[in-house]
Amino acid sequence: MVSAEKPWAIRKGIQAQHRELNRLVRAVHHRLDQPPEAPMLDSLFTRLLHKLRKLQTLLQRHVALVEQGGYLEVAEALVPSPSANVTMLKTQHRELIVAIRLLIVVAEVESDTPRGWKLWCARFSKFSRMLLAHEAAENRILQKGFKPSDAPGLADARLRTAPPRIPPCCR
Repeated sequence: MVSAEKPWAIRKGIQAQHRELNRLVRAVHHRLDQPPEAPMLDSLFTRLLHKLRKLQTLLQRHVALVEQGGYLEVAEALVPSPSANVTMLKTQHRELIVAIRLLIVVAEVESDTPRGWKLWCARFSKFSRMLLAHEAAENRILQKGFKPSDAPGLADARLRTAPPRIPPCCR
């Protein structure tokens, strides 16, 4: 469990991880913009699998850091009237880890048909919305618990997670 001595450092670290998760989600969505012809699907899924595995690794590190470090509990304790449920966020952590594993398995199995591509795109779109909504809930706790006034120079820092544009194939 972390101490509340340097809450701005905690907030800044989690904010950096959220930005990196968002960057990887956007990178996968960028690949989904142009649905390929059937002969190119295997090649595309190979590149997507690389990005998905990076996303999985970062997500696992992020979950471990947040849960083992106790960051959400510290932030929630600093809020006079907590509005978010840390238990719910921890449950979502497990769901997100399972969802990214499933995406990887499906990409490995269904990488050779246009129908498999469309189904996978829809699954990834659902996952990315779930991840971004989860990050937004974490951010609300962090914003309330770890205010920019806690550290000089962070007054302009904001925790923002802009949703990625959903490619046409995934709508």
